[in-house]
Amino acid sequence: MLKHPTPRKAIEFAVETEAMGKLFYEELADKFAMDTKIRDVFASMAKEEEIHERQFKAMLEGAL
Repeated sequence: MLKHPTPRKAIEFAVETEAMGKLFYEELADKFAMDTKIRDVFASMAKEEEIHERQFKAMLEGAL
């Protein structure tokens, strides 16, 4: 985690975390592809993580 967080470091960390989460959920969606309900849940979660990543990146480009 962050020992000496600044707003910029915290948001950069959030970007990385969301990117890792997206990858994680995509891998789970692939792993459970044979069960469409489970696959769809994980695929949806991956898309949400992607949205969050873009939002944090926009914060970095904008205000900070």
